[in-house]
Amino acid sequence: MIRKNILTILLSAVACTTAFAQNPPFANGTFCTQGKGYYSNNVVPAAEDLQTVQNNYPEFSSTRVAGSSAPGNLYQWVPTGTLVDIGKGVLLDSAYVDLRQALGANGKPGAFSMNATNATDMGTAGTLATQRVALGLNADFSYANAMVLPVGFNVLNLTNTGGLTLDGQLLTTTQADALNGRAVLEVLDAADSTLGTGQPAFPLSFGQLTDLLGLLNQSFAGCQPSAFAQSFLYQPYITSPSGAFSGRRPIGNAGFALRPSAGTFHGEIVNVGRGCNVDTYLANPNGKIALIQRGLCTFVEKITKAKANGATAAIVYNSSGHVLSRGEGVFEMGGGSQPTWLHIADPATDIPAVFVQRSTGLALINNSGGGTTPVTVFVKE
Repeated sequence: MIRKNILTILLSAVACTTAFAQNPPFANGTFCTQGKGYYSNNVVPAAEDLQTVQNNYPEFSSTRVAGSSAPGNLYQWVPTGTLVDIGKGVLLDSAYVDLRQALGANGKPGAFSMNATNATDMGTAGTLATQRVALGLNADFSYANAMVLPVGFNVLNLTNTGGLTLDGQLLTTTQADALNGRAVLEVLDAADSTLGTGQPAFPLSFGQLTDLLGLLNQSFAGCQPSAFAQSFLYQPYITSPSGAFSGRRPIGNAGFALRPSAGTFHGEIVNVGRGCNVDTYLANPNGKIALIQRGLCTFVEKITKAKANGATAAIVYNSSGHVLSRGEGVFEMGGGSQPTWLHIADPATDIPAVFVQRSTGLALINNSGGGTTPVTVFVKE
């Protein structure tokens, strides 16, 4: 007999006033960020941390640090291989030394005025660009700490923003609806677009977007949750009431996948294996939720194949390897033909899709007894 269990996945922005509220609230030490002021005044230690991350985990892209968007409008710190003595015998790559001047710059927020590869001056982008760089550093450092913390804060979502004031203005219903359910990485992507094109996203003014990035940077300053974090940030998670695993497990979204308007999707999980085009499925996912292992091909290819084979949704679990990139780290799945922050699902991938830790995926497989596992997925309010 096939052993079944009920699984509940809570994803994206579930309002703090619902039964699925952030409860208990974020505990001290769960996440750690630093405000722009820290990076402006302590760029050398911050850059040293970044260089350590780059050295230990080469898969980190340096472009994540600075932000980019339109061709010709790019802030990028690429390691030069040239070491500079920053004092007391400490040698640091010259590209990261450049961050001191860049993060200390200010000016009128606006689109990039020039190419700025290995930039030492933020130009007219000013405060918005420096907040973007600081948030990129926070995202990288937080994800790198996935080996000691449950997950980086990259996948935290904005929620309940109808009560949020940015740059002295209470958000309109349109702005709040556009922000609710956005992950930190999607906000980064939207800031890149704004900087590259000069057209504000969500739609927020330049001042409002700058303020939002500043609040995110300060959301876990000193590893303690701010009032903003407690009120307007939400950790997506998955639970298994029937015991596949205990407690809550973090999950990430897919910017290219469907976000159900009703906020939920239901069905049974079936383990299909790696799920690339070259692979033969281990089981038929038609009418069910495909459980897919990460590896070999893109997330878009995996979700496209799942949909083509009749899957109603997909859950991708991390592959084996070190905790940062393939084990217990969780992140938002990227890909598709549209910027993730727009939440425009490609026709080939317009089914719900989430990303979970490797241990979560294996627990679901083991709990199913080789068969299927019923699930209910809460996407947003």
